[in-house]
Amino acid sequence: MIPEQDLVLVVEDNKASSDLMAYLLRAAGNRVLTCTDGADAIEIAGREHPRVIVMDLQLERMSGLEAAAVLGADPELRAIPRVAVTAYAMVGDRDRVLKAGFHGYIAKPIEPTTFAAQIKAFFIQGARRSPEGV
Repeated sequence: MIPEQDLVLVVEDNKASSDLMAYLLRAAGNRVLTCTDGADAIEIAGREHPRVIVMDLQLERMSGLEAAAVLGADPELRAIPRVAVTAYAMVGDRDRVLKAGFHGYIAKPIEPTTFAAQIKAFFIQGARRSPEGV
């Protein structure tokens, strides 16, 4: 029996960054869906229930911060780990992002040799989270 692949949703409006993250995650054996906007991410998450959502913060129609807040408020979606992948790397940015509803933070540029493993770590975290997001 072949194990079911884990589904990751990548939300990134920069095509090169999206393509790189999707490639690395697929190479590690994951199924990957991509979109470029926070509003689309909410719709896809509600339909597909990915294991992890990897999201940039600066998105056109709805920012990653806004989308994380909406996802965190939804009883059916709040347990899905949300990982910010962002160029915001100033002192205090990580704490601000985590307080805004993300479960993890990865600064850009991503490290290709460790990126998939960093995301995979959230699969386990998500499986142990309670519906209340604790």
